[in-house]
Amino acid sequence: CVNIPACAGALTRLELASLDAAHSGQLRRVLSFFPNLQELSLAGSPDVSDAALKKLAFPKLQLLNLSSTRVTDQAIEQLMRLPVLRMLNLRGCNLVTDAGLLIFELCHSLQELDLSECACVSDRGVHAVMQGVRSLVSLNVVGCKAVSREVLHSCPHHLHLKHSL
Repeated sequence: CVNIPACAGALTRLELASLDAAHSGQLRRVLSFFPNLQELSLAGSPDVSDAALKKLAFPKLQLLNLSSTRVTDQAIEQLMRLPVLRMLNLRGCNLVTDAGLLIFELCHSLQELDLSECACVSDRGVHAVMQGVRSLVSLNVVGCKAVSREVLHSCPHHLHLKHSL
């Protein structure tokens, strides 16, 4: 397709990895061209923050990879407006805390959540996710140093929990 705006409506998968500050500042405008996205990856873009995700509306977005970005608990609140989000990767998002994980109980479609290497996630947040997100079938907390072995004992039977011992 030669005319990108004309073809953008048909695009369902987009990977914009390793964006620098100049590009992440234009992210909202760029993403507005792709209303039918089902999969979006912004992985490895340390300059992507909450502001870039504000007011994004992707009614069909199912998979979102925000690993190694600067998103915080505020971004999680924004993401709860995505009605069919099934998989969310927040690996290495060190500004996500237990307080942000409490918000996940509002996400009824989430099935897979990757919190691996999130420095501010502890047992409290993991328990909140396990109890609050009934649709969750896979949770990755490998490398979360504040998550203890005790969390394994409270893991629901239907949930596959990846944890480093």
